[in-house]
Amino acid sequence: VFFGSWDGKIRALDTYSGKLIWEHVSGGAIDSSPTLSFDERTLYVGVWSGNVIAIETSSGVRKWTFRCGNKGVVASPSILSDGTVVIGSWNRKIHAIDPSSGVSKWELDVAEIVEGTAAIDREDNIFVGTSSGDVFSIRGQDGLVNWKHSFGVKCSISSVMSLLNDGTIVFGSDDGRVRFLSEGAFVDAPKMSSMAPPPPSSSSS
Repeated sequence: VFFGSWDGKIRALDTYSGKLIWEHVSGGAIDSSPTLSFDERTLYVGVWSGNVIAIETSSGVRKWTFRCGNKGVVASPSILSDGTVVIGSWNRKIHAIDPSSGVSKWELDVAEIVEGTAAIDREDNIFVGTSSGDVFSIRGQDGLVNWKHSFGVKCSISSVMSLLNDGTIVFGSDDGRVRFLSEGAFVDAPKMSSMAPPPPSSSSS
């Protein structure tokens, strides 16, 4: 079992006994879940200090550090089909990182803070939301924008993006709503489900 915490450490515990196997000092608080590589040999972690780090799962030894500037990383990394690590951060960029070297493959400036974890479809398209309420579809191979959707209201998106079997993108935002957006096309009137309590009714005296 792997997890990070606000004390800046990433820990590995034995699944059966709960005993500590190793711990790794990351250099900053950790506010999201680590992500395992497909072969389960590497753990990718975003850190509040602005770093994304790769750690060997067997030993807890750091393989590389990728710097996202001086802004925090609170999203969990996502992984493309070729192993490329994709993550957004408070530096208002989406980064694609080579899993072997930790070197940048491309970056995309989305002009707003990114706190939520991206979803990736079978064609390696990336779907991610921003603090201004925009949703981006990005081509994983080169970082080109397929499309951008704005809802016309201020609604910071910090939740994980989820993909349904029919390609619908589902996510929550800080205005208390869960939104549904069709993949690959703009939607004039997306389905919308409110989880926020209804406004208080006004009573006349």
